[in-house]
Amino acid sequence: MPSLGRELFYPANVLSLLRLVLAPVVVWTLTLPPPKGIWLAIVLFLVAAISDWLDGWLARKLNQVTRLGVALDPIADKVFAGVIVIGLLIYRDLPWWFVVVVIGRDLVILIAAGLVVKDRPVTLPANLAGKYAFGFIAGVLFCYVIDFRFGIQLLMPISLGLIALSLYSYTRVWLDVRAGQDQGMSRPTPRGARWRIAGMAVLTVILVIGMLIEYGVITTPF
Repeated sequence: MPSLGRELFYPANVLSLLRLVLAPVVVWTLTLPPPKGIWLAIVLFLVAAISDWLDGWLARKLNQVTRLGVALDPIADKVFAGVIVIGLLIYRDLPWWFVVVVIGRDLVILIAAGLVVKDRPVTLPANLAGKYAFGFIAGVLFCYVIDFRFGIQLLMPISLGLIALSLYSYTRVWLDVRAGQDQGMSRPTPRGARWRIAGMAVLTVILVIGMLIEYGVITTPF
């Protein structure tokens, strides 16, 4: 069995650590004058998003799924979001209550997971609702970085709904594990995955059109 130090340098875990490093760098870009700061922040966000998708794929592809990696991935996501929301609170007009919601959600999840692991040696991977919640939170933060107002208005309520759903989902998992039952993380069905992909595709098209209109690339008769 590989040592903890060796597991830390698995490619998937290195990518998770990369997100921890990128978070303060993204905050630093908020202090730079536009458009340099904005373009640099966009590149860093894309790198973070790719690393978030790639770390899980690499872990499965290389047969390097470890307890360290399963824990490190969601922690990196939470730290990444937490550092950036604080930066946006300072350097942008991100509402303080959204900062409280994002950081409060992550603290609740981490504390609950710590209590479960303390009582029983189980691994609690991030569930689907949690992944989508983080994705939309990151989307809101990205819109604040580039000052995309339509994106903020569209993604903010969706992210809040997913935050509530993720807390409900994690609560069910926590109760199941505490009761000694299955962890309650059902595998997504192919049909459900198709609907999610279709929904994300429609949302992406709406966001792209809204961005082109807001930045004056295309005009409307209204």
